[in-house]
Amino acid sequence: YDEDGYGWEEGVLLDNDEYFTLDFSDVDMTKAGTYPVYVTHQYDDAIRTSFNIIVKDWLMEVYAEDESAFVFHVNDELYTEDEFGITYNFEGLYARIYDEDGYGWEEGVLLDNDETFIIDFSEVDITKAGTYTVYATHEDHPSVKCEFEITVKEDGEPVTKVYSNRADEFTFNVGDELCLDDFYIMRTSASGNVSLIVYFEHCTVDTSEVDMNTPGTYTIYVSNDTSSISTEFQITVESIETTTTTTTTASNNDTETTTTTVTTLPQTGYSAIYNYIMLLAAAITALGGFVMAKSRRKQNNN
Repeated sequence: YDEDGYGWEEGVLLDNDEYFTLDFSDVDMTKAGTYPVYVTHQYDDAIRTSFNIIVKDWLMEVYAEDESAFVFHVNDELYTEDEFGITYNFEGLYARIYDEDGYGWEEGVLLDNDETFIIDFSEVDITKAGTYTVYATHEDHPSVKCEFEITVKEDGEPVTKVYSNRADEFTFNVGDELCLDDFYIMRTSASGNVSLIVYFEHCTVDTSEVDMNTPGTYTIYVSNDTSSISTEFQITVESIETTTTTTTTASNNDTETTTTTVTTLPQTGYSAIYNYIMLLAAAITALGGFVMAKSRRKQNNN
């Protein structure tokens, strides 16, 4: 417009490059501040002006729905790296990016994503308990950053325990072969992280106190020198129940007696299947005795 207020052009969008040339040479978008922008009309260089734009800082914070997400234990892994990149072990930690007016740019973004964030652990000593500062920076916008604290706690004494893949676990029957092929030692930290698994084939196993022919509870000692672990566990040897059944069949002056012995094992795992087989065999034996007695009685009648 002119000095008298006469409008030549009004309400023309400034983003129209057919009318205006914008000069951003004084603007630094990487830093917060107030910067001038210069506008020149395309058809007349004498028609120009300037105006100020404000560049605000983006604010970033790290938060969690459960505060335990900020807690780690001594010797935990803070991140893992493979051919696909880095995964930060920040389960349950999120980032929120917003301005001073509360306008959100990004919110609820998982902090474990290395495509979005760069995490600086340089001040963290994961081998010692304490409180440490971690720095997070947006991958594409280095000015978007924040810091937060994590707590590293003593993990306590690790738990070493024997486990078994057997159906009956630690229970055997009298007369069984003591086979420990499916047994292994597992060490876990106080936080539940598995740190070691060693199968018995790589261990020294002492079964000198075990008597597989006598019911009872016995202690087995196992160790692995390479891993410097040693522990003990107990197995139970259960008795076998034997039931004898006598069937007597009389015909005239003859008497046929059939005696059937049924061995009943504890109803666990493979023993249950064995029991069914033995009961079936006993039934077949009894039926055979009945048929023989009936045949003999028929011959006597003749």
